[in-house]
Amino acid sequence: DYSKQLGDHWFKAMAGFNAELTKQNIMSGSGRTLTSINVPSLNQTTDKKAATASLAENSLAGFFGRLNYNYMEKYLLEFNLRYDGASRFVGENQWGLFPSVSAGWNIAREGFWENWNWGKENISTLKLRGSWGQLGNQDIGSGYYPTVTTMSLGYNYPFGGAIQSGAITASAANKNLQWEKATTWGIGLDVTLWNKLNVTLDYYNKVTDGILMSVPTPVTFALGGYYDNIGKVSNRGLEISADFRERIGQVDITVGGNLAFNKNEIEKMVDGDLFSGNLIYREGEAMNSFYGYKSDGLFQSWEEIKAWPGIEDLGNGKYAYAFNKSYTVQPGDVKYKDLDGDGHVTAGNDRAVLGSYDPGVTFGFNLGASYKGWDIMAFFQGATDVKGYMDTEAIGSINGDTGKPAALWLDNWNENNKGAKYPRLENGLYGASMPSTVSDFWLQNGTYLRLKNLQIGYTFPKEWMSKLGIQKLRVYYSGQNILTITDFLKGWDPEAPAGRGNYYPQTQVHSFGLNVTF
Repeated sequence: DYSKQLGDHWFKAMAGFNAELTKQNIMSGSGRTLTSINVPSLNQTTDKKAATASLAENSLAGFFGRLNYNYMEKYLLEFNLRYDGASRFVGENQWGLFPSVSAGWNIAREGFWENWNWGKENISTLKLRGSWGQLGNQDIGSGYYPTVTTMSLGYNYPFGGAIQSGAITASAANKNLQWEKATTWGIGLDVTLWNKLNVTLDYYNKVTDGILMSVPTPVTFALGGYYDNIGKVSNRGLEISADFRERIGQVDITVGGNLAFNKNEIEKMVDGDLFSGNLIYREGEAMNSFYGYKSDGLFQSWEEIKAWPGIEDLGNGKYAYAFNKSYTVQPGDVKYKDLDGDGHVTAGNDRAVLGSYDPGVTFGFNLGASYKGWDIMAFFQGATDVKGYMDTEAIGSINGDTGKPAALWLDNWNENNKGAKYPRLENGLYGASMPSTVSDFWLQNGTYLRLKNLQIGYTFPKEWMSKLGIQKLRVYYSGQNILTITDFLKGWDPEAPAGRGNYYPQTQVHSFGLNVTF
């Protein structure tokens, strides 16, 4: 670090270097048939002895620097530069240069502002900010060698009239892999009014290019997926935050909140649409978008099935959709729309983007008050413009004693319950009407409002406590995840990842405490 003042001009510089090394070394051994149960040692096994080992390394290095300039707290400039290298890449792609710059103008410190009485009395802070910068990303999880073709031993081949020990190519490599680069620019405004209300506005535009993703491959490729820089995604949005403090009589009030709007869009996919489970990555759509069929309620009769556009007659009184003719359709099944109007419901032309599990709007706000010895603080958070999709075990199946159906199946379609919310019962997790056939029928509205934290306390008067030799005594109650308002599938957390539900849920916590100062 270095700093220098020249009159009203302040300069500060910083330079640094960092290096990281991650090493993984695993060895294991196994064997069967112990010669003595009293000596559980690998050396005492006589059958199927084996040993395996794996070794992997990953390293990062970076040079970085920063230069700051400050003129009388009115004009602020900052320049940053990073030069980072990663062992995941090779050749000229191994290192990346990432610059950034930001500036601030504290308008309330200008001379003309000081001479404006109304502005000086009512607006104590007015600061305009702007920034532009780039950052790199090389993190692809545990894939330490995406640019190296790896081999696996232990595969035998007939050669020269005998079985020979050999190897196979285990994974594909991409030597052209390079840093994923995120370019962000934004402008912001900070305002303080009447020394009570603080408001911050930020608009941002972030474009991530060369996104590192695993590319699915056809079975004929044989080597499985490989990593590539295949996409370009933009995120644009507005963030607003505010807090207000006021005293009314003997009550101190605090109110604060934040609101964020984000528009996410895939601008480029090098190899066209990319599918991952029930998601699609397509140009012009949001990241992590669900992809499936459009539904129109449930079939109520065989006559309705026969007349429905897109249903195919298989003969022998059986009917099905073209996308999977092994799923025969009966009354109580979901009606899927023939979107292209060709008389068939196919996976290629009749599926649509159904929404993303990344929220378009997030918000939070807190409310607080104190009166004499009492105090209360509540924090709420939520999101909207977001979808969720729970399937397989989360919905449950009906298949004998091993099935574990969810309570929603109590409202299943049958001849005595034709106004049911859910389809007819099926044996197992799969079928035309089950969530395994992705459709908007099972899509969940992920909008929610949650009372995340609530704290209520009481501090006893000092004159009471001094007689007991206590300086301060406060008792309180604190609760977390107390209340959630949502239309999401009952029993599941709208904040949790979509899918099977194989995650640890957020817990509701109630605490009572006592703070004593002697």
